[in-house]
Amino acid sequence: MKIKSTVLLAVLLVLLCAGYWAAQQWGQHAQREAVERKRVFAFEAEAVRFLEIERIDEKPTAATRSETGSWTITEPNPTIPAFAKLWERVAQHLAMLSNERTIVEHPEDLAQYGLDRPVLTVCVETRDGAAATLSFGYLEPTQIFRYARCGEGPLFLVHADQFYELDRPLSLLRDTAIVDDPEASILRLEFARIWTGRGVEAIEDVPGIGEESVVVAVERADAHAPWALIQPVAGPADQAAVAALVKELQFAVGRAYIDSPGPLADYGLDPPNLRITLQDDGLGRAQNLFLGELDSTGEVGGLYAKREGRGAVFIMDANIMTLIPETPTGLRERHLLTRQVSGIRSLEYRSREAAFVLEKADSGSWRMVQPEQDDTDQAAVSGFLSALKSLEGQAFFEGDLAAFGLDAPAVAITLTYEGEAPPAFIRLTPNPEQPLYYYGTQDTGHIAQVYTNQVERLLVDANTFRSRELLRFVKAHAVRLEFEFEGTAYALDKVHGKWLVTDPPDKTLANQADVETLLDALNPLHASSAVQADPPLDPGAYGLDSPLLRLFVSTRADPAGAEIRLGPVTVGQSTAENSQWRYAAVGGRDGVFTVRQDLIEAVREALRGVTER
Repeated sequence: MKIKSTVLLAVLLVLLCAGYWAAQQWGQHAQREAVERKRVFAFEAEAVRFLEIERIDEKPTAATRSETGSWTITEPNPTIPAFAKLWERVAQHLAMLSNERTIVEHPEDLAQYGLDRPVLTVCVETRDGAAATLSFGYLEPTQIFRYARCGEGPLFLVHADQFYELDRPLSLLRDTAIVDDPEASILRLEFARIWTGRGVEAIEDVPGIGEESVVVAVERADAHAPWALIQPVAGPADQAAVAALVKELQFAVGRAYIDSPGPLADYGLDPPNLRITLQDDGLGRAQNLFLGELDSTGEVGGLYAKREGRGAVFIMDANIMTLIPETPTGLRERHLLTRQVSGIRSLEYRSREAAFVLEKADSGSWRMVQPEQDDTDQAAVSGFLSALKSLEGQAFFEGDLAAFGLDAPAVAITLTYEGEAPPAFIRLTPNPEQPLYYYGTQDTGHIAQVYTNQVERLLVDANTFRSRELLRFVKAHAVRLEFEFEGTAYALDKVHGKWLVTDPPDKTLANQADVETLLDALNPLHASSAVQADPPLDPGAYGLDSPLLRLFVSTRADPAGAEIRLGPVTVGQSTAENSQWRYAAVGGRDGVFTVRQDLIEAVREALRGVTER
């Protein structure tokens, strides 16, 4: 193809593209022009300063918009907060209202169009002083459009969708949130029960009607800080309980509003049963909510409530009462350990009988470092920390440590945390006057009383955290068993996948399953407890100098590889505390443990199958 032809085609393509673009722009411009020609009003939504919406057989709802754009309801009650987003939406749709088709320039019989008693009337005023009244009547026969008229002007059609955007009841135009700003973070919560005298028999020293009881208050420095109880006593707050109560209030909504409630006593609000005061990090002013009685009619269901400074009574979810504690200290943190367990890096334990130190590695595993052990049982450490975290105070006291015997406690636990966090101290000592209780210190320093049975789970020593796994191997790799039982020596070898008795030489094995049962008892072999951790040991004290059982297990992972001999597992006499436990020791592990009698029974069961050849 010649260069000249190529250039001409390129120019033609450019012209076609330009023409297509121009056509698109013209079409869009024509559409905009058509929309603009159909608009009923010339003003923009931002120019609206007043709106009044009157639905048939309902009182008008009116609101004004300030220079800053905030909406304020003026009718039917100026104390009703406006749902600003919906008022703004109404203003936008009103400004863009379209006349789809003019029907009559000067309608005379308004009744046939439903305009003698309009189903909806909207009045609007703009910032430049212009005003208009828009009335809506029946749906026209196709049910797509609705008859409308602006003032005394012509009759025209409005799309039903646009009508619905303007047809808003007061229940939607009001802000039904309980708090001023649900997006703001609540920083202080306070409540007090109020003496009403309702439904109470005569008592001495009756408080005055409307008198508040003990004030309970919690607060935090910011949205990320922990809650603290500041009234009636100072102390840490139960974070979960306070968060649940705050969340319920922050996102609660009212319903079934009664804007002219009459006597508040009819709703249990004169006086109310409870006052709740909130402050947030937004406006920061106090917001008082009063709670009354439950709806006794059963028609609405819920709790009557009222915001201070607003005339309306409304219904809110009665679940709020389940989150408000019955006692003044119900929001107090009762756990002695108020911080997170996950942040602990070391634990030092000292009692009159034991002392040890546990440290957590970067991998998250725990290790006993004093006394040094390489077989720390991770599950045992986790169980101890769980028991420590669950320790709860049943009562709290004021005073110094010495007054409760906590200056020289029976148990002292020091917890060191990651980073710059200060250590936490938990002290525990028996209550000499009440054996069911111990005195303890919260990690905040407050003194509490805790149940003895909870503390007993924490009365441990270093042996508690020794691994209970004494022996483990791959069962399929076992190739030899050597053991002495009740003075007789035995050896069993696995040859070509079958167990054979090689010592005594005149014995044979009747049942292969007996050996499998013995292997199952050995793999893994767990101790019931650790008795003594450190050598030197006195084997005679445990019957380990003349054991009932002494056993080795040899394994080989590869037929051509070397055997690995594990053991010996030595089992001595029964413990004095429980005849089902026997003292045991394992080669390669320091200390004496206890194992269940089940191991001895498994050996006896295996030997029943060993018979004369």
